[in-house]
Amino acid sequence: MFGIGIVIALLFQDVNSAIDRLIKDPLNTEAVAEIKASGVSAIPVIETRIFKTDVEVQRVLVRILGDIGDTSATETLLRLSNSESARLRADIAHTFGKIRDRRATGRLIELLSDVDDIPRGEAAWALGEIGDSSAIPALISLTNDPVFTNRARALITLGKLRALSHIPNLDRFLSDPEASVRIGMAMAIDAAQDTSCFHYLEKLTRDKTPFVRIQTYKVIGKFRSDRVKSLLVAGLSDPHEGVRMQALELLIGFNDPDLLPYIIRLKKDVSPAVRKRVNELVKTLKTDVLLQGMIVV
Repeated sequence: MFGIGIVIALLFQDVNSAIDRLIKDPLNTEAVAEIKASGVSAIPVIETRIFKTDVEVQRVLVRILGDIGDTSATETLLRLSNSESARLRADIAHTFGKIRDRRATGRLIELLSDVDDIPRGEAAWALGEIGDSSAIPALISLTNDPVFTNRARALITLGKLRALSHIPNLDRFLSDPEASVRIGMAMAIDAAQDTSCFHYLEKLTRDKTPFVRIQTYKVIGKFRSDRVKSLLVAGLSDPHEGVRMQALELLIGFNDPDLLPYIIRLKKDVSPAVRKRVNELVKTLKTDVLLQGMIVV
């Protein structure tokens, strides 16, 4: 027992020494690595010292607690989450998401209405990681946030919570002025794997922004049905080569000989990159698929 006590004392001494170096230089990566390496044993030392350091050091220590990922730090983080620093509140919200302790849910719901936009967004993400449905009403309110990244994060988290059906006028996000929100809509449906929302994905394949269409097709490809195949075939005629490429990659994955005639047409695509890729992908297909499609490569 005496030997164990010495080891613990030396470990605490090492963590304290590393924190001393962080106080002098919050960017000291070696000190950060040493504290992380101590794991859960570092938490009591951090808890003792974190309230006596400045905000920049507190932010580093909070992120370390997130990387350690132990719920024993939750109470300290809750106390610290009332800081006047918006950046620190945001870091704490993010750390709650990494720790995934439901005791933080109430505070995270409060942070969804923080005066600063960054904590609101981090709180939305964290609630998705924790997965507590009691946050659904507050997250629905956040879908009206003036900051587009927060609207997107709220949507994605509601998807994770299987709560898209709770959102009034969900189709309004199809015409959100920010592409990130429209992508967030697709990602939310992906997270929920809700086939009742598939018609929204169909509409997003006609979005004015190519990157939105690309991301939407990525989501569509995770659903396996004839309806999906039809949409992907339509994507092969998209005016943007990036969309055509994405649809091609996903169609190949079906290994369906009935799709080969549509795929082979891209050998004459106007884009050299698409032509090259279709030749590469067709050669990866199994011989029986090629024969059934009566295609000679």
